[in-house]
Amino acid sequence: MARRPNDNPPHKPGIRLTFTPGEAQRFRLYTTGGGLQQLVNWYYNNIDRDTQSVLVPPNILERTIRYIENYGPGGPNKIIRDSCGPALHRAGITVKRGLESRGPFSVE
Repeated sequence: MARRPNDNPPHKPGIRLTFTPGEAQRFRLYTTGGGLQQLVNWYYNNIDRDTQSVLVPPNILERTIRYIENYGPGGPNKIIRDSCGPALHRAGITVKRGLESRGPFSVE
């Protein structure tokens, strides 16, 4: 008897981040801008409003961590840092903040 093919759809690789209501509300839609604004737009468009969570693929996760670690305060980076940093920490990924004061999810 031949083996039956798997009927399950392939799983998408990534990590599920769950945001608190305040963290999820920080994301807003940018109509213009570069990489940081596009990243904020990606989170804004992909967050499930009921569960306040999002499945983050590896390329977006890498960009998010890079922005948190290597960019200073202010603007869209503050939205990424203040929302995604604690969510990553709750998911077990501790990210060291970059060019600003240390926060509750930083590693000394």
